[in-house]
Amino acid sequence: MQKYQDLYSQVIIYASNYMLIKLNPRKNHDVHEAVVENDLLEITINNLTENIRYASPRLLKVYERYVSYDYASDGIGNNKESEKHALIYFLIDDILRASKWTRVYSRNDRRELKKFRYYFGLYASALNYFENEYVETIIQMENWISVKVKYKKFEDVLLSRDINKMRIIVSSHLNKGKKHKMFSTLLEKIE
Repeated sequence: MQKYQDLYSQVIIYASNYMLIKLNPRKNHDVHEAVVENDLLEITINNLTENIRYASPRLLKVYERYVSYDYASDGIGNNKESEKHALIYFLIDDILRASKWTRVYSRNDRRELKKFRYYFGLYASALNYFENEYVETIIQMENWISVKVKYKKFEDVLLSRDINKMRIIVSSHLNKGKKHKMFSTLLEKIE
């Protein structure tokens, strides 16, 4: 329970609000002007850094990769923004794993967390191929065209940083909206 109080309760608020803003196709209209989305992500990461002792080995591995970008390039073109989103993916995954036995979250809360985990994973994958504005469009697809998305898990792909599998993840997501010009154009760019 200490882990929940010190780490999870300090990060989930900011991470979930960040993703809610990113998923909102009308964010310029609905979100207050003073809100800076990236600040929410930075607060999340700062709280994680302060309570890193509660992190799982998988989360620690991704955290180490994220921090290493401050000191050196990985040489294969991966980027820190992508790693930042992968870090939050694994943080939410830790929360889901821990909450399974403690029943801290209701079934609806867990469903919402699985949705956020999916979109952080998709975001991390898509950042390897597209600029941020296009990635936002990709993750907003579900809201733009009312397509049903199955919230899959990507931990093996994100841990291994397998660029080819990341392309498949993004293509698979975009394929659901291929009948719409906006998404078919993005799909053509990645294939």
